[in-house]
Amino acid sequence: PLYARLNSALDHPNLAVTLTLVAIVAPILLVVGYGFLQALIEVDQFLATHSLEGYRRYLQPYLSLVRSGQLRQLWSTVVDDPSQPLPLPVQQLVGRLFGQLSTIFGLVVTVLGHLFLLSVFLFYFLRDDHKLAAWFARSVGHGRVVGFLSAVDDDLETVFFSNLVIVAVSGGIATVTF
Repeated sequence: PLYARLNSALDHPNLAVTLTLVAIVAPILLVVGYGFLQALIEVDQFLATHSLEGYRRYLQPYLSLVRSGQLRQLWSTVVDDPSQPLPLPVQQLVGRLFGQLSTIFGLVVTVLGHLFLLSVFLFYFLRDDHKLAAWFARSVGHGRVVGFLSAVDDDLETVFFSNLVIVAVSGGIATVTF
């Protein structure tokens, strides 16, 4: 319904689809961003309460080089001079951290890829829905199947829009109450 109203008011389908997607996706991104912020706060509290002193003595020579801005010397110490390997506890810590970071990076890339594909599909489905419906009607033929699917589409539009309104009203009530 939002797209239909914007499209009739703007008479520019691409802009109407973009505004519709922004209106729907922006609140979702706000909630996800808030969740991410809360996760960062929890990680900060975890790091503040758990002692990592056992690793500090192993990391101190490298951390002092980073703090003083001597990145070339850090590079030569770590990469160019393999005769001085990192101590075993530091190697284990770095291995665990790298494994966890690569897992998180893979998850983030996967989610962003899915969101991109979802956005592309939504854009074209919103903009060209009548063209797709006409193509389907021509392919299947005008009959009971097309009539039935049109009725299902109308009912689903009502249900999904009603659910969206309920979520928005519930979110507003929760915000005011909280």
